Amino acid sequence: MVALLIREERYFLTFCAVGLAGLIVWWTAMAYSGWSTRHLVEQVRILASERDNAQARALEPVIGLLLDAVTNSPMIGARNPFCALGY
Repeated sequence: MVALLIREERYFLTFCAVGLAGLIVWWTAMAYSGWSTRHLVEQVRILASERDNAQARALEPVIGLLLDAVTNSPMIGARNPFCALGY
């Protein structure tokens, strides 16, 4: 009878140790997941900022040409009859 209790206690302690190890692994995985997600969000923010800056630099000459074309257009200003009408 004592041998049976000792054997059952050994199984129970083994089961508890495996459960504790599983909890440790699970908490570690959750902590790493949260940390890597936060790090990923920061990287995405930086890359989006760099992309926006590159697009602005690439479009700057085109926007300048368009503004020059609109500013020097014969349809802008007093020569345009629709300007006097408010269109």
